[in-house]
Order: sequence, then structure tokens, then C-alpha cells
Amino acid sequence: MAKRQLGGAGGSKLGQLAISSAETSAADRPAIKRETVGRRRNHTVRLSGTEESRLQRLVARVSEEAGRPIKDSDLLRGLLVLGEKADARALVDAVRHARSDMD
Repeated sequence: MAKRQLGGAGGSKLGQLAISSAETSAADRPAIKRETVGRRRNHTVRLSGTEESRLQRLVARVSEEAGRPIKDSDLLRGLLVLGEKADARALVDAVRHARSDMD
């Protein structure tokens, strides 16, 4: 809760104590540095109808295997992990194949 000035008590001992403690307490406290990995960015991806149906089928298959519902975002996180381990050439071929399906 923020401290407010005492109305008309500025000259009294209590008023002087309140002003001096407010000035010194902010200077005595160390600055808080929060270490963050990086700013999170929201990513928006537009999917075509074919891609949307692929995603839904994949979510259904993975949910069935897991025995519980899996969210789209969790599935995409898993795909990112697999993509880091995959051969880059295979990923390029998959991207080309996906692009040709859109045309």
C-alpha cells in the first residue's frame, strides 16, 4: 500500500519521520532483477482446410495413444522437439511436399 503524506503534519516529528523513511527505504532496497530466458512471442499460423484436417487427425491419433485429450499446442510442441532431432533434408522435403499439396 502506498504511503501518503500526512496532511498538515509536515513540521511535526511524525511527519518528518514519514518523509525520511519513505526516501531512505527506496534507496536502501536492492533492485530486483528478474532473469528471463527471453520474451515469449505469440505465433499465429494460418492453416488451410487440408492442413487443419491433418492437424485434427493427428491430435486424435496422439490423444488415443496417450489415453487422454491432447491440445493442439501440446502436439505442436512435441513436433518441434521431433523436428530438432530430424534430418534437415527430410524436413525440407516435407515442407516442399506440404507446399505442393496447397497448390
